Amino acid sequence: MLDQRKIIAMVQVAMLEKEIGQEALDTAKYYREDYISNRVLRGILQYTGIFFLLLFAYFFMEIENILQKLDFQYMMDLGKRISLLYFLGMVCTIVLISIVSYYSYERAYEDSLLYRERLEDLLLLSTAKRTEKLRKKEEKDTNEERGS
Repeated sequence: MLDQRKIIAMVQVAMLEKEIGQEALDTAKYYREDYISNRVLRGILQYTGIFFLLLFAYFFMEIENILQKLDFQYMMDLGKRISLLYFLGMVCTIVLISIVSYYSYERAYEDSLLYRERLEDLLLLSTAKRTEKLRKKEEKDTNEERGS
């Protein structure tokens, strides 16, 4: 015989897992600092790649102007501007990714706590049912022993 409370609890757990996704459950396995530093490191690598791709595209489009102005002072000024732009963008990227990652982790952690709570409720229903069956079996056995 099927226990409807257990079925409802299982459906709720499955719906919650579908809603929050496996990514949120995997996220909650990390420590907050590890998760944020991992995301920041990936963001730095992505930012650097994108920056150099855009820099290459800029140089490719402006190659004629750069070659016409080619002297040491111009190249030094261009290098300083590129370095400043890179580091300012890097700082902004790190701050932005840190903030977003913090709130993303907190949300995923809360979702995982809710998921664990639902799983524990399901486990309690399952163990309560088993305990009830064992108790009834013991009562039946004791009644049969008394009757004989």
